[in-house]
Amino acid sequence: MPRPVLRPLSAPEVVAARASCKPKTPAPEFGELLTDSFASGSSSAAQVQRTAASAMQWLDSHGGRVKDSGDTVARLSKLGCSGKWSANAERDCHRLMRKMDNWLGAKISYRDVRMVNPSTLEISMQKLPMILPHDMLLALWAKGRKVFDKCLFGALTPPEVKEYWDHLETHTNWFSNHPASAWHDRSRLAGVATYGDEVQAYRNSECGAVAVCAFTPDLAYKNDPCNRYYPICLWSEHHECEHTYNDAMKYVVRSFRRLMDPTATWPWTAEGYHVTFTSAQGDLKWLNEKMGLHNFRSNNFCSRCTCKKTAENVYDSLTNFSSDPTAFPEQDYTEGAGVYKDKLAKVLKRAHRDFLLFKKLRGMHKAAPGKILTHWLACRAQQWAERVDATESDKVVASCIFAYDMMLRTMDEGRHIFTEEQANRFGYFTLRHLRCYAWLHDFGMKAQLHVPGRRSWLLLPKLHHLWHLCHDTVRSRINPKFVTLLTAESFIGIIGRIARSCHRSSVSTRTLERYQVLMIHKLPK
Repeated sequence: MPRPVLRPLSAPEVVAARASCKPKTPAPEFGELLTDSFASGSSSAAQVQRTAASAMQWLDSHGGRVKDSGDTVARLSKLGCSGKWSANAERDCHRLMRKMDNWLGAKISYRDVRMVNPSTLEISMQKLPMILPHDMLLALWAKGRKVFDKCLFGALTPPEVKEYWDHLETHTNWFSNHPASAWHDRSRLAGVATYGDEVQAYRNSECGAVAVCAFTPDLAYKNDPCNRYYPICLWSEHHECEHTYNDAMKYVVRSFRRLMDPTATWPWTAEGYHVTFTSAQGDLKWLNEKMGLHNFRSNNFCSRCTCKKTAENVYDSLTNFSSDPTAFPEQDYTEGAGVYKDKLAKVLKRAHRDFLLFKKLRGMHKAAPGKILTHWLACRAQQWAERVDATESDKVVASCIFAYDMMLRTMDEGRHIFTEEQANRFGYFTLRHLRCYAWLHDFGMKAQLHVPGRRSWLLLPKLHHLWHLCHDTVRSRINPKFVTLLTAESFIGIIGRIARSCHRSSVSTRTLERYQVLMIHKLPK
């Protein structure tokens, strides 16, 4: 098979792409830049102090002078006993952020949970720092109604919020029996979901993974990750025992019960707002290990229907991506790859350079990486399939990736409620993607040695869950964008970068503190 050749963009294409790029945003104020660098984990508190001190020295050497004694940069330059004791810089920086009101101000409470001592394997009660959901919402309310609305409803107006809940009542079964369906003002009804995942914070270490619990408003799906996902708590999995998660969730459940109680009085109650719990989100591993749902390791992997990985009747197996949503009876409740070879590594480096150029010319620097990668793959796969000597599998690969790309684009173009045409388009491209994938799986399992695509398209349980989502969306017309985890990947990446910059003994507290500093700069002004 000839080596893939990536077609370079023509001069008119380059000019058009550059013209379509968004203009550069103004540079942030220097003090805000330093605090953002500290909060995001890009710089330690000691590095921030040294940078601020260098800036002050440079200013002084050029005859400049800071007029305001409370200037952020001037105060950052004196962290850690005026820079003499860098070990105190982290502590002093958080004190300074609180004193200058340069953080969100959500209360961090310390709750008893059972954790294990890795040295002795002894389980004991430890204090775990937590920002409970009601404390986070109280802090957002204190920043003003505009901030509260933006964080809970995104860009949706009150009539659009009411339209969403009314649509759910008409097109789904679960909301009509939900306690919140009786709330008197649906234009002020906010649904929230829990989210959980783990992130590798400390590489090459036995205590490297950190478990993260958070919550997210349903209708804020277009918000920045910092204004969509709100951390509740996190802990090193090295210290986790079988009771840690349930102990922590006990306090979270109590908080949600207080928020959902229609008789409870909150600062926002008089304005007609009400917060209710709607769902639990997370990757399959988290949902299975923490909640006992969708055991992807089992042959009976779907908790929603009777589908199996392998079955005597092929129509009862994972390969069935039928247009009929009743192909699998509903229940009462809702392999690895080898090491890259040297030749493949070289091809991947070339592809990565082309991908970076593709992003730059289209001004896609800040979109979700997985989504940009899909757009790039769809473009290049189509070019590869248009060759004169393209094989049938080349064309099916292009069709498979194109269908997935169109599925994502349909979600981006749609509002919170799809039109009939958008819902049908989403269903069409999703089923097309799944069926092309099934064809490629069959082709790959039968392909001879050295044939491209051999054993490269493994059927995974998540494809079956996508099939369920496809039919749910066609029926309900609810945009599935707010249950996809593209933004969650960015959130987990932010948490991972912050956690890596914190000491292991204080990672649970310092990460929550830094995240609040990061949030304050992302809130609407």
